[in-house]
Amino acid sequence: GDIPVNTIQQKELRNSNHFHMSSLGHCPRKQIGLRAGLTPLSQPKDTGIIKMWMGTALGKEIQSALEVAGFLEPSWTERELVYRSYKGHVDGLTRKLPGTDEYGPAIVEIKTSADKAVTDYPWPEHYEWQNLGYVLAAGLKRGLLYQIGREYGLDREKIVILSDEWREKIETEITKIETLWNEFQKIQALPPCSHRFGWEYKTCPF
Repeated sequence: GDIPVNTIQQKELRNSNHFHMSSLGHCPRKQIGLRAGLTPLSQPKDTGIIKMWMGTALGKEIQSALEVAGFLEPSWTERELVYRSYKGHVDGLTRKLPGTDEYGPAIVEIKTSADKAVTDYPWPEHYEWQNLGYVLAAGLKRGLLYQIGREYGLDREKIVILSDEWREKIETEITKIETLWNEFQKIQALPPCSHRFGWEYKTCPF
């Protein structure tokens, strides 16, 4: 349910002027809380922080290797993209995929995970939300997801297309979140949780 802001934290709000593209499609309560600068009710554990650090370091090394190999264009690495109220930095862009004449270049998103996630589970839908959000922001037609395991480097890739259905889903989602943000500005209470992805039930910070 709705919880007034002053029951969540006592410090002054630090409103951001945007939502994070990496959170596109995530719980509205989480997105509003993070944009408002609220202190999360649950903090990541030390093991989670270490995994995130390892993933960031590995991702940077992969970016560099793909640039040296000529697969990623250096001018696009960590380029900031904005679409409506969402903003983020892309991992890269490639023109080396088959079908470039038809679909054009692709926004590349690099994801690190446990090797078991690569071999035993389907592609997480939130990867597609983020990647296609960037594709839409860049005015392109497709993206490339690249997932690599931290332990043994097992990997896989997937091309995602910005179809009319996906475009409508993203536009509708952004409109919903923007409406909830405007309501939050007036009543200073977070919206209820609404989870599209199963893992959010355990990790939602608000």
